[in-house]
Amino acid sequence: IFCGAKIYVPRARCTMAKKVMYINKYRPSVIFLNPVLLSQLAEYAELKNLQFYPLKIYTSGAILTSEQAHKVKQILLNCSIYNVYGLTEAGPRVAAQTNENIHKYGSVGKAILNTKMLSKKLDFLTTVQFLEFPTLT
Repeated sequence: IFCGAKIYVPRARCTMAKKVMYINKYRPSVIFLNPVLLSQLAEYAELKNLQFYPLKIYTSGAILTSEQAHKVKQILLNCSIYNVYGLTEAGPRVAAQTNENIHKYGSVGKAILNTKMLSKKLDFLTTVQFLEFPTLT
């Protein structure tokens, strides 16, 4: 990794207690979780009456509803939670919340720098999305 960051990836079958232990042991500045794991982390923290040090949490991979985001933020008080979005077939993330819109629960924020997006609803069931960003063009 060129920026000097360290990456830690726990085992796929890792209990929430173990994940929390790793967070406290390695003290990452950023963690990435899908909305289900984020909700489970918040529920575990609430059950065990835990608070984390200031931590940035990025979530993607499924819909983070405004209700989920609001509930998690009420539990993980010291954490900044950013919802990001990217098409599975396109690879990279194309939209993200920033400090400007972090409290707009349920939003995926704005297009990431140098990304162009267009989403057009063709009918009740069909939405077409067009993306253009430097990594694929």
